[in-house]
This record gives sequence, structure tokens and C-alpha cells, in this order.
Amino acid sequence: MTSAIADLIDKGYVKLGPVLTPEDVAVLREESGRLLAEPKIPYAEYQAHHKHDPTYRMRVYANRDWTVAVDVIGWSRRFDDLMGKVLTHPTVRETMAAVLGPDYKLWQLNIRRHEPGSLGQPLHQDAPGGLGLSLLVSDTPKVDGATAFLPRSHRWPVEYHDVGLTLRPAKLRRLLDGATGQAGDVSLFFNRTWHGRFPGDLPATAILASFFCVGSKYPIHEPPNAVLENVHPELARMLDARRGVRHLHGNEVVVVSDDGSSSKPPAIEDLRFAIGGSGPAPTLSPWRILRGLSRARHMAVRTLGKERLKLLRDAVRARRPDS
Repeated sequence: MTSAIADLIDKGYVKLGPVLTPEDVAVLREESGRLLAEPKIPYAEYQAHHKHDPTYRMRVYANRDWTVAVDVIGWSRRFDDLMGKVLTHPTVRETMAAVLGPDYKLWQLNIRRHEPGSLGQPLHQDAPGGLGLSLLVSDTPKVDGATAFLPRSHRWPVEYHDVGLTLRPAKLRRLLDGATGQAGDVSLFFNRTWHGRFPGDLPATAILASFFCVGSKYPIHEPPNAVLENVHPELARMLDARRGVRHLHGNEVVVVSDDGSSSKPPAIEDLRFAIGGSGPAPTLSPWRILRGLSRARHMAVRTLGKERLKLLRDAVRARRPDS
């Protein structure tokens, strides 16, 4: 096991360092800027429509916090060639295959620009069964605007939503690490690792990609043959909706291996937990208590509704005697 794989399993993320030459980085910056300059659509429209639409098409979504170009493979040959180079880099490929197995698939690859003055993104977890990749397009020596990681949070037998609070990186800086470095540097992180984005007053651009192992589910966007035929064969394999996946309902798919199986768990226990999600928390542990409180909160929300629960909470506060 390499030190990169060991660090990823231990901390939930790993900074692999540079994978591109200075000449490559110059092209990456030029092409990323050109793609982000396309006409913008409100980011809420992506959440409402595009995310669960199987149609593969590049769109640029924006709000006050960030600008994101989605489904960007297939619109710039120079950009595509660089992504093939990154994803087949020996260190990147070896690390990803060690934790996801050889048959992993690429859900989507996006360009994200953190806008000046953005408040960042709260901590969260992504769908189980996956691994995220961050490729810096901007030099990011400080955490401002960078992806934030809470070290070893992927090991906790609890889900982020069990906390019931919005945790912003700005309030937890001392506890967090960031995907800092120079343009061309790559970081990998488990979807289970609690992560978000630091606030910052300067623009910062990065490539974000999400990969899923055998047995995992995700909403696929199906690239046309014209895209697949003109990219690196390994990139085509990861994107191709005709192989390596079994279609379920709508645009949801489950990743399958070459023999059609969808049940090949990672080889070691730490990886099964990091990728598959938390199991039962130990009896009388703080985690069990936290989960119990979370279930009670979710039940109250379902029963009363958010608005009625807020009115009840406000009424209780109003009856408290002045301190």
C-alpha cells in the first residue's frame, strides 16, 4: 500500500500534488476560462432540472457564490486531452483503483469558480460509494475559496445530516484542512468525508469530478458517441452509459463489474466503511445518542412540518422570562 492510499484511508482525503506540467496548466487555465465564459443560467435550475435529466449537454450555472460548468467533456479537445492525462496519471489511477476497484465510473466532471465574497459551502457528505477529485486551476496557497475537509470524519459511525445543524467552514477553520496548492495539483477524498468550501474574497477555480465504485448508484448523464469517440479510451470507459452500468429508474444507474455483478465490496474493512457508509453505532455511545436526537428531530419535522415547528419554537421562546 502506498503512502497516498494509506493517507486517504486514514484521513479521508489526500493531496497527491502536481500531475500536470506548467505548459499543461497554462492550457487548462485558458480552456477553463473559455468554457466558464459561456452564457449563464441560474444555479437553482441545475438542482431543479439538469441533475436528474439524462441528457448530456454542457451548461454554465451561476449564483452569487460560484459559477459551475457541468458536463464539460466533449466541448474542448485540448481540455479533454488534459483530463485524460490527469485521470490516467499513474498516481491518480493507482490510488483510485486501490479504493474503488478497477471498474469505477465517472459521474460528472465540472469546472467550478468560487466567486469573490462567497460565503463558501457548508460541510456535507455526498452519495455513498464514491470518491471525489479536485484539480486546482488557480494557485491556491491559502484555504480561501478551497475545498474544506474535516479530517477522519469518514470514520465516524454517524451521518452529517444526523447533526441537524449547518456547519460552515468559516466557523471551524482550526479543525479543517483545505485542498491548497499550486495549479495542477490534485486531491482525492471520500464522499463520506465531511467537506465543504471555505469563504474567500478572491476568485478561485478548480475542476471537481465524482467517481463511483461497483454497487453504487448515481444519476447518469449519457454522453453521445460523438463525445466518447474523441476522448482518451479510459475517459470514454468511465463515461460510457452502455457499459459498466445497469439502468434502473429514470436516469439512475448502478455500477456493475465486467461480469455484470454489482456486489464487489472493497477488500478491507476500513474501505467498506469509508465507501459504503456507517453501520450501527455502539450501544450507549455518544453517536447512538446523536442519532436518536436526529431521528426525533426528523420525525417532528415530518409530523408538524417545518413552518409549524418554527412557529412552535418561536412561541416557546416568547414565553421565556426576560433574563
